[in-house]
Amino acid sequence: MRTHREEDRALSWPLTDEERLLRDTAREFARRSIATTAIERDEAERFDRSIFAGMGELGLAGAPLPESVGGGGFSESNSHLAINNSILSANLATGACDQPQGNPPTNCDAGLGGGFVVGGAFSMSDSTVTGNQATAQGLAHGGGLYLVLEPTPISIFNSVFNQNTVSGDQGGDGGAIFASAADPAYKLNLTGVYVVENNNYSHPLPASASGGILNEGTLNLVHTTIADNYPGNCVGGTGCPP
Repeated sequence: MRTHREEDRALSWPLTDEERLLRDTAREFARRSIATTAIERDEAERFDRSIFAGMGELGLAGAPLPESVGGGGFSESNSHLAINNSILSANLATGACDQPQGNPPTNCDAGLGGGFVVGGAFSMSDSTVTGNQATAQGLAHGGGLYLVLEPTPISIFNSVFNQNTVSGDQGGDGGAIFASAADPAYKLNLTGVYVVENNNYSHPLPASASGGILNEGTLNLVHTTIADNYPGNCVGGTGCPP
């Protein structure tokens, strides 16, 4: 049974007891096994495989995959909950083209979501998305996040987007966030969010529209700061004028 509690205020939907247990398990694992050595590992540029192994034991690695193939067997909303209270840093999404010798590139894949790509029922809170990059020989979108908006709003609370970059040889949008929407009424809600010093280094043709956020739906901002983002081919943190 889903019931609203004060602790669920950062979500667009109430949680079940099972979902709260998953959230608390992921939070405790991050505090106990990740945060305690994060600075040391960053300075040494070292990846600790035991962290990933520990996530696997808890079912947090491959969370949405069925248990029959070694996944966590969580529902879509469960798997999204596991990324809250997190740091997404120094990830790279790339897109390449076929380029026969002496000919222009063709069949280009887009580089989407340097941090990650997500759609549907999703909420992020108390997280930092920094130093991620989406790059491509073709189009690149969403240096930090690439979101697919749907009827259920996507909400982000008390989080920071900083120094993410999008770079597409054929154009790109959204140094921090690119939110795709099939319907302009689909909503992205940002509350207490800082979007600062993100970059769009895409080629100006056909367009490089946004250093901060490119949103195709409805964008609601509450106590949110969007500042000092570099938009490349035009001026503005959240998009270009017509």
